[in-house]
Amino acid sequence: MLQEKLLHYAWFVNPWSGQTLQSSQGHSLFILHPGHLNIHAGPDFNNARLRIDGLEWSGQIEIHIKASDWFRHGHQNDPMYNNVLLHVVYQNDREAVTQQGRSLPVLELHPLLPQSWIQKHQDLTENLHRLACQPFFPLQSLPNDLWTEQWVMQRLRRKAQSWQERLEVLHYNWEQLLWESILRAQGQGLNGLPFQLLGRALPWKFLTRWRFDQEKLLALLFGQAGLLSSHDPYAQKLAKTHQALVHALPDQPLPAYLWKFGGVRPSAWPTLKLARMAVIAQQVQPLTELLQKHAPDLLAAAWNQALPEYWQQHYHFATPKQTRASGQSSQAWQGTLINGVAPIMFLRAELRNQGFAHQQVLDWLAQLPPENNRITRLWKGSGLPMRHAMDSQAALERYEQACQKKACMDCALGKHLVFGA
Repeated sequence: MLQEKLLHYAWFVNPWSGQTLQSSQGHSLFILHPGHLNIHAGPDFNNARLRIDGLEWSGQIEIHIKASDWFRHGHQNDPMYNNVLLHVVYQNDREAVTQQGRSLPVLELHPLLPQSWIQKHQDLTENLHRLACQPFFPLQSLPNDLWTEQWVMQRLRRKAQSWQERLEVLHYNWEQLLWESILRAQGQGLNGLPFQLLGRALPWKFLTRWRFDQEKLLALLFGQAGLLSSHDPYAQKLAKTHQALVHALPDQPLPAYLWKFGGVRPSAWPTLKLARMAVIAQQVQPLTELLQKHAPDLLAAAWNQALPEYWQQHYHFATPKQTRASGQSSQAWQGTLINGVAPIMFLRAELRNQGFAHQQVLDWLAQLPPENNRITRLWKGSGLPMRHAMDSQAALERYEQACQKKACMDCALGKHLVFGA
């Protein structure tokens, strides 16, 4: 299906520059300047300059696939569209009229657009691959500007905004917000929600009262997670400790059914990640130290600390390991930095208008290795660079915001394939 953004981009690049065109009503039309894309409400382009029958005009342009979309979108009743100079459409199937009753001149693009653009656009948007451009791998003559930084900034801003309302509820308690974000990062997609809820059921301020007593930290974490129902002697010991402390907590323990173990590698089970959070509570004080330049060093050091003795030998209560290895990837702290710390750092920079902090987050990502997951692996063989976490984060955002929506005209790769180098 032809997408309106294809027409937007075609109008913007103005392949008819220097040509005198003709409107559907027979008027001569010369595009002096296509105008500027409007990302807010109202017509699609502002400040366009046209010469119609020898007279120069400046105003707005509205673009549709079909001219009848003008009525389908209700523009005929909207005074915001009274100053439209030209209705640009792929198919002129109906005369458009403004609220004031003025008939709009129309430029029909169907006979003007190169057929190769239409065909390539259809090849992209109508195939069934998870990446629309996958049939064209490896991508040749890639543009220099792949929008890497723009995709990463968009991703950071989107994640940061998702935490802003919670920050207001917490009365700008950055430490508690960071704790909840770090916990959510431990769960990734499958266990993200229970980890985040655990942050509310076990506030950071309360947890750190016991930072010098590892057994109490473990009892609080596993107890509030609702994971102490096992008959394992060690679990029962922690349950007794949790029972002695639980009266002071603001919320009840989570129901155990929230946690997902099936389909997760044992080395990534929530139990091991909770044990690691006990180490974090002992090693990082105050937690807002992670909103400083040296956050990667702090996280790496905390992850290099051995897990509590029991969790060096078990994946779960009464589920022994075959080795005494920590059971967590050496890159786990990097995922925490990328998904847990960076969005909060970025949010604080946004609210405080601290450009240097924005740059600090980008610097962190540029110094970390690229992520290796099912989405980044889709891009294997594409020809896209995958040098560091900046590239992998851009690839993830491109996939989620463009590829999954078949919005190829929002992506430099799609535009490159349709319109050429």
